[in-house]
Amino acid sequence: FFFFFLMLPAGLLPAAGLLAVWKPVGRLSSAVVQQIKQVLQQSLQGHRIKVGHGGTLDEAAEGVLVIGVGSGCRLLSKFLHGTKKYTADGLLGSETDTEDASGRVVATAAYQHITLPVFTALLHTRFSGSIQQTPPVYSALKRAGVRASDLARQGQHVEMQPRRVEVYSIVCTRFEPPQFSLEVECGGGTYIRSLVRDIGRALDSRAHMTRLVRTKHGRFTESDALREQDWNAERLLQALETCSIDLLPEKKLNWRKR
Repeated sequence: FFFFFLMLPAGLLPAAGLLAVWKPVGRLSSAVVQQIKQVLQQSLQGHRIKVGHGGTLDEAAEGVLVIGVGSGCRLLSKFLHGTKKYTADGLLGSETDTEDASGRVVATAAYQHITLPVFTALLHTRFSGSIQQTPPVYSALKRAGVRASDLARQGQHVEMQPRRVEVYSIVCTRFEPPQFSLEVECGGGTYIRSLVRDIGRALDSRAHMTRLVRTKHGRFTESDALREQDWNAERLLQALETCSIDLLPEKKLNWRKR
């Protein structure tokens, strides 16, 4: 990675690079970005800075969200396509229109015939490696410049095209029908909701996701992510400094006030 630091007036700390925060359940990724931007701009005496994120987390999900600040935003494309790790809970027997617990049930099916050996074998043979996946309609993906989810909420029919995604590992960590839990490591663009949906269908049943946690995104893990109570200027700038030193150990950076 290479960093290009935003030049600010004397007396101000530089604010550019990458950091990770822990997005809480019920918050939009874009709202988290806006909150962090406001905090940093206030600490930098109103100077305008660019802040973005490296990959949307569903509103109902929680976990690691990579934030780019200033010219660090140039690095975010690496994280959009980078490796991610998740833990997810699913429920067999019903599928929803959103593919998670927030949606309306659109199909039901029996699940009593599914055993743990059958379940785990399916994960290995059908859902590991390079697979075809159709993204959910209720997503941030755009059609003709408009979010597919917005079109769906307007009652429009949205046809999502399948695409190839990478699942590096998928493990069942709990199997208590109808409930189950997964640990998944995958590439960018993979929707865990859709993975759960397709697992249910492949088992001659239905399924939807009930909980999602992103535990790793690129080099950032849960232990790197700042919790909401720490989203203040001091902790955010400290996280930027730590990340920059880690990524560029050969470059001595001056983060002291001038």
